[in-house]
Amino acid sequence: MKKILFILMMLMPMVAGAKDYELYCSINDVSTGGPFFEDSNVRFEFGYIRFSDFLKVRVTNKTDSRIAIEWENARISDRQISFDSDNIFSYNNQKPDEIVHSNSTTTKYIGERNSPDMRLPIFLASSIKERGKSVVEVIIPIKFASGNIKDYKVFVCLKAK
Repeated sequence: MKKILFILMMLMPMVAGAKDYELYCSINDVSTGGPFFEDSNVRFEFGYIRFSDFLKVRVTNKTDSRIAIEWENARISDRQISFDSDNIFSYNNQKPDEIVHSNSTTTKYIGERNSPDMRLPIFLASSIKERGKSVVEVIIPIKFASGNIKDYKVFVCLKAK
């Protein structure tokens, strides 16, 4: 009983301080109108679970040929990424390229590549408190069938409503 009461007391400040947040993307300081970015080749959709260390990234290949996502070269705020499926033995392993076929979609949960027991939150509560929002730069390199590589740089923002 004491343990349950202790847990409830620990959760109370989180619930009492709960706010509504809005996730959106911007490119060159222009909002995309939601938590997504797309061009004629790919579409990125982002999601975030509050108090999580991971950002959900859904990539849709809109081309007529396959693309490869170069996860090893992907970055969050200039740091290499790890996946939510990584553990103490694999979080620091090289991330293989992922093939996404024409008109197909893949979804990953990515976080900063740190020690798995010391992950940093994607969005900083202190930034939201001071500036009303927290912003992370996400870079996802895509290799097209032509051999060209494009680094997609998207600013993902979490803002208090």
